[in-house]
Amino acid sequence: MAEKQPMLALQPVFDSHIGVIGYELLFRLPGANRNELNPTKATAHILESIIRDFDLNKFFRKHKTFINVTRAFIDVITEFELPPEQLILDLPRSMPIDSKLITKLEELRGMGYGLSVNGPSNLKKPELMSLATIFQIDVQHTKVSALDSIQKRLWQYENLTRRATKIETGEELHIYLDRGFDYLQGYFLAKPCVYSGQIPENSENLIS
Repeated sequence: MAEKQPMLALQPVFDSHIGVIGYELLFRLPGANRNELNPTKATAHILESIIRDFDLNKFFRKHKTFINVTRAFIDVITEFELPPEQLILDLPRSMPIDSKLITKLEELRGMGYGLSVNGPSNLKKPELMSLATIFQIDVQHTKVSALDSIQKRLWQYENLTRRATKIETGEELHIYLDRGFDYLQGYFLAKPCVYSGQIPENSENLIS
């Protein structure tokens, strides 16, 4: 029988000392493959329903949370009563960047939302990078030989946190630790915990 409601998942994000600093919010849409956790396909309506049905406002106020956002959700996020200082908006690298989006992101940054920018191609967009608080690298889609070039470009942006995602081996973890990455995430460290009901209050219960 097909699922009638989204399944929510939370994956821990670690600092360089392998302490949990927050969680990435993921979910599976109704009717999707059981292994598919793809928030970029969600509409603003679905995200709104997830926030309400899982009582995520309470969770957000206790934990730094990374939310993969769609363009539609960015346009309406100010309509929700969310704690901006606790939320990092994770932009998909495929999201088109235009002047209207930049204006909206400037507004959200002014409210206190964090912004995670994804993908080396976005390093060529100073209007976007100047708003970013985090730059994210997908370990599985980034050659180690390209890291020096990427990091040189990142140095021009002050106070920019570096985040490595999809770490699957101990070797990959040490490569990005040695390169000075601040945030680390992936199956090698912890898999997402999937929920269909209430999220536990105890943070230790969120790590698998």
